[in-house]
Amino acid sequence: MSKLLSRSTAMAHLGAVVTLSLLFAASSAPAAPVLFDPTGTGNAGSAVLVNTFDELPGNALAQNAQALITQALAGLPANVSATTAPFTLYYQANISLLSSPNGTPINTGNNVFTAVAKFSETATVTGGSNTVTFNLAANQAGSYFDIFAHPPGTFGNNSTGTGFSNDLGGVLIYSATAPTSGPSGNFTNSGGSVPLDQSATPTTPGQTVTGSGSSTLVFNTAFFNPNYFIGNPGQNISFQSDNQLPFKTTNPSLLNFQNLSGAGAGSTFVSYVPKNIGAINGTSGPDVQFQADASSAFTTVPEPASVVMTLLGLSGAGIVGFAKRRRAVQA
Repeated sequence: MSKLLSRSTAMAHLGAVVTLSLLFAASSAPAAPVLFDPTGTGNAGSAVLVNTFDELPGNALAQNAQALITQALAGLPANVSATTAPFTLYYQANISLLSSPNGTPINTGNNVFTAVAKFSETATVTGGSNTVTFNLAANQAGSYFDIFAHPPGTFGNNSTGTGFSNDLGGVLIYSATAPTSGPSGNFTNSGGSVPLDQSATPTTPGQTVTGSGSSTLVFNTAFFNPNYFIGNPGQNISFQSDNQLPFKTTNPSLLNFQNLSGAGAGSTFVSYVPKNIGAINGTSGPDVQFQADASSAFTTVPEPASVVMTLLGLSGAGIVGFAKRRRAVQA
């Protein structure tokens, strides 16, 4: 067998990177309902118990990941693995539903909430395989998972990539950091080249490889806004996402991803990050863009290290999961 991968095999590996976002060590702890005031008045009388923050399908961008995977795959023999240098993952989505512990939707009074994230991963590729696995990078400086509140009707715009943080007036209500170790999951590429935007109202030109994957991650709480969270929401927030290409239920961002200053009370918008996916997303890079459909819930994991040990060593531990609802996207 030739030491050089065929172009079709290489393209399969390159497309597989689309999972990268949000593939993390999972918590064994159950979701813990939090007392949440969607009006932002800090009034326990108007607060409700929230079990799940269910996010609409959103956008994720793996910056420079395709270029790094190309490098790792170069000349890689079958069944031999290589791991890339760290790359940055950006994520942003609207939160459409705050679900109560029994699964009943909660009336937010038309207030809008959004989620944004940034963290670092590495990708491991194996010659002759079309599945890529991911791990958290050791350096997570500047990482965050943030939730913002917005006035009624002011959703983040998936097409332009704006309005997901405080770039257009949102208020930070929660911020967390990413852990610095642990497995991140996998993604399998199905190959081919199809239109990138296959949503009901396509806005974005271009082609993409196809594929799908899933991911679970636990972030560590750094800040919460007491006007929204009545009491401490806990040490961690668990995040699960279904990831796919092409985009089916939302528009790919035409231009921008939110870049914030990092986690904590001072987490704030800094700049827009433009995407660079080339003619065929997942092949012509250097970046890879993909749809991520996620939900989040607060947990009570004591330490990030305990999460990793639980995942690796306790065969009976459960992985926090959330049933996803498929919905029409907000533009």
